[in-house]
Amino acid sequence: MTQQYLVGEASVLLSELQASGTDPLAVRELARLRHEAETGPVSELGSVALRALELTDHLCRQSLQRGDVPHFVRQCAGAAELREFCLCAQLLAEHDPSGAERRMSERLQRLSRAYPGPTIEEFFNWLVAVIST
Repeated sequence: MTQQYLVGEASVLLSELQASGTDPLAVRELARLRHEAETGPVSELGSVALRALELTDHLCRQSLQRGDVPHFVRQCAGAAELREFCLCAQLLAEHDPSGAERRMSERLQRLSRAYPGPTIEEFFNWLVAVIST
């Protein structure tokens, strides 16, 4: 992948996450991360993406707490797209020495295998029940 493509795709994905945000501070931080991705060295894209994924995790938790299904779904989809892009572009490995991203991915895979229902609404209700226990 070319460096311009990496920067452009990261910018688009971060702008989608920014648009899905409901917390003004988080939206501002995502805008800052997007600017950093667009103007900083390409070698730092993995670090920017990891911080954006951590911030999106926070946004998803807030949406769950509020029972805001549409924003939760949009934020999860945006985070999944950013994560997949980072994995394909091999951006995360050197920026996540603790393995936090890998552990989060494993938890999501276990949840998706355990999820029994076919609709987003059922998934949301099921996820709230799992988190509450």
